[in-house]
Amino acid sequence: MKLTEARQQFISSWGAFGTHWGINRTMADCILDLYRSAVDVGKQWGPDFAAIPAPGLVIIPSEDPFLNMASATRAAARAGARTAALDGLGHWWMLQDPARAATVLREFWATLA
Repeated sequence: MKLTEARQQFISSWGAFGTHWGINRTMADCILDLYRSAVDVGKQWGPDFAAIPAPGLVIIPSEDPFLNMASATRAAARAGARTAALDGLGHWWMLQDPARAATVLREFWATLA
């Protein structure tokens, strides 16, 4: 994907949430530049996953253009965490469907008691 296409996809993904929070093209460009400046993120923080206290939960929204489902699943496995798939939701899953997000979190927390 070309950088200009990635920028447009990023800006488009903000949609109504971006408008609500005042995120315009300049802000989206800055955020994307920041994300892209982290070149070897997995190498930088991946080893720290072993030190995360268990249990954990990795939430995987199916429509998140910035999350690779396979990578998130592998990261969860390395951390000894469970996964929760949120079909039909994107990067802003907690805002797209707060009730569903709360249900997933409450169900996970209930297993900790």
